[in-house]
Amino acid sequence: MIRMEAWKGIDGWPAYEVSSTGRVRSLDRTVVTSHGVRKKLKGRVLRQNKNGSGYFQVVLSSVEKSHNAFVHRLVALTFLGQPKEGTEVCHIDGDKHNNRLENLRYGDRAANMADCKRHGTTALGERNPSAKITVSDVLYIRNNFDGTAQSRSELAEKFSISSAQLSGILIGKFWPHCGGPIRKKAPKHGERPGSKLTEEDVKEIISEMNSGGMRSKVAVRFGVSPSCITKIMKGLTWAHLPR
Repeated sequence: MIRMEAWKGIDGWPAYEVSSTGRVRSLDRTVVTSHGVRKKLKGRVLRQNKNGSGYFQVVLSSVEKSHNAFVHRLVALTFLGQPKEGTEVCHIDGDKHNNRLENLRYGDRAANMADCKRHGTTALGERNPSAKITVSDVLYIRNNFDGTAQSRSELAEKFSISSAQLSGILIGKFWPHCGGPIRKKAPKHGERPGSKLTEEDVKEIISEMNSGGMRSKVAVRFGVSPSCITKIMKGLTWAHLPR
């Protein structure tokens, strides 16, 4: 059942209203400018702009101040009331552009992130607007970290990330879709310290590539970079195995 659009005033902003469908409008009003001039302004539906994370915002303004407000928060605060401590506005269908009242609820951070993951809207990896590196970079880091402090320092410097960010990548906290924690094992013949691949893995890689496998797909399957596959096939690593 589709609800009729309802409008309510926005708390703290008497010249504005927000609707149950997620629209925001200003009201007809008379303002006094800083020069003491009275000016009549006609109300209108405000234009909404997306921020860097894809949420719609509007600008609320008066003679004294202006404020960038999230539309989903305006709808929730106006129609659902103040949230309990530790809760935030959640989009029920996972669509951050759908700010209709019936699509909003309050929930804690864990519930909100679970909703995003369930709907496939979590900004993972390169989809995150704040991401500095790519999937290929992450795979390179995971494949080339040898467990030493020097390696950690060199990789962090190479990709201009902090030691904490590097650690998060290596344990699977950041970019978890690229693999879980890297477990160190004693190196075997032909294997460099910290390598993710076993000898059996490499034999399988060689077999797949010799059978016409695509380098990029083989790399993703084994959680390594395409350049790692190239080195294996050229005999630059694991040279003792037949090609």
